[in-house]
Amino acid sequence: MAGNAEVASLEESFRKFAIYGDTKATGQEMNGKNWAKLCKDCKVTDGKSVTSTDVDIVFSKVKGKTARVINYEEFKKALEELAPKRFKDKSKEEAYEAICQLVAGKEPINVGVTKAKTVGAVERLTDTSKYTGSHKERFDESGKGKGKSGRENIVDTSGYVSAYKNAGTYDAKVKNVFCVDEPESIVGSAEEELIHFHVSDWYFSIPKSKLTLSPESLLWKAAPAQGKSDYHKLFTDQHSFVFGHLHFYMQTSRLPFLSSVEFIL
Repeated sequence: MAGNAEVASLEESFRKFAIYGDTKATGQEMNGKNWAKLCKDCKVTDGKSVTSTDVDIVFSKVKGKTARVINYEEFKKALEELAPKRFKDKSKEEAYEAICQLVAGKEPINVGVTKAKTVGAVERLTDTSKYTGSHKERFDESGKGKGKSGRENIVDTSGYVSAYKNAGTYDAKVKNVFCVDEPESIVGSAEEELIHFHVSDWYFSIPKSKLTLSPESLLWKAAPAQGKSDYHKLFTDQHSFVFGHLHFYMQTSRLPFLSSVEFIL
């Protein structure tokens, strides 16, 4: 062959074909079946100049009398035997070079796996899309089993009717709600930009610029001029105001203080 690289490539191809289909093979020896596959996959066998019969005859010729396999050196002799038949218009050396080039760098061609064919009753047993009745309910559209929910009627004890669409949203709405009664003070002055809430251990300071009152009849004004800073409320029944994401709901009377406050965070 032309060089060491091609020699190594030829030896590698021999090893790959030698271990094909045999997990216990070492790659040092090749049986007759794999030799025939090598000749077929590498186009050494062309059906005219070199036939499968020629391949078998050469294999028997180069192997030992009692052996069933050939080693790498015997493999090269087999190629040398087939070279003049495969390339009749070339010299012996050129023919051997050409046949080695057919094999070098090649590896076994894997034949596609035949898919299992299902017909008749077998198909009806394995195709979940064709199931009917209660069996159909045990699988989803992809054919995956639903588990217990596909075998039993699980009672819904959530308390919601089946048509209700907002199940599970109540807790999310009220989990940050708390109420306090009798706020101790709501203080500030007409000049200040903040309104201060003091309820038990809670203190709130709200910028007036961020305060939205609802309804519009709810008014804030400074206390009468006695040096007090309490804010008096002018409303009649119940009102609310919103600050950012906080919603304050007030249940009030005509008295100038709050009887209850609900903070919704």
